[in-house]
Amino acid sequence: MPLLDKYLGSIPNLDANGAASASSERTPELAAREAVTPLAVSFPAKPVFEEVHIKMVDPKGSTVLCYPIELETVTQVGSKDSAVAELKDLFIVRLCVTLLQTRLVEVLRFQRGQVYGVQAGEDFSMSPPHLGLTRGAR
Repeated sequence: MPLLDKYLGSIPNLDANGAASASSERTPELAAREAVTPLAVSFPAKPVFEEVHIKMVDPKGSTVLCYPIELETVTQVGSKDSAVAELKDLFIVRLCVTLLQTRLVEVLRFQRGQVYGVQAGEDFSMSPPHLGLTRGAR
C-alpha cells in the first residue's frame, strides 16, 4: 500500500491545456455528471426488418431485439425518496428482464429446439447521467 500511495500520488493532475495543475482535488460526482453532454438517440418509429442470406456449413445466427423503455421516476438532487423510487423502478425492470429471459429459454430451447444461447438484459449506457432527468434503456 505505501508503494501504491507513493506512485499513484506522484502522478500529476492535468488541466485543459495538458499542463500539470497545482490542484489535487477531485471533481465532485455531481459536477462530473453535469459535465457530461447527453446524446440525442432516436429509435425508428416503425419496426425495421432486414433479411440476410449467408451460405454457411451450419446454420448460425444472432438476433438482437431492442425495446426502448423509460423509467417513470426521476432522482432529484438531495431527495432520498426520489432516489429510492428510481431504484425500485430499476429493480422492477431487472426482474422483468430476468422473467423475459427465462421465458425465451423455455420457448426457444425446449419448444423450438436447437437454440442454446438466449440472453435478455437492460442497457442504460445511452441514458443521460444527469440527476433530475429520466433514464432510458434498451
